[in-house]
Amino acid sequence: MTNNNNYDKQAFEEAFDEVHMKFILNLPDEELASSDRIFFQLEQAWWFYDDFICDANTATAKKLPRFKHMKPFSLAMFNFSPLLQ
Repeated sequence: MTNNNNYDKQAFEEAFDEVHMKFILNLPDEELASSDRIFFQLEQAWWFYDDFICDANTATAKKLPRFKHMKPFSLAMFNFSPLLQ
């Protein structure tokens, strides 16, 4: 995550909730049991967050943290998602 702690926490939670719903919540149980499949979905989720949420609306994006790499995004999603804990 960027070192900027001045992001809108509500906007971030809404964005992560959308990504979580699209990429994690709807996974079949068989895929949730496979770490390879989970990390494939996390990679897709990271690109979606970066390309379609952060880049889509620059006014909102300025309020959201950017993740330079997949690892910090994945850690944040693991902390966010009860399914991944």
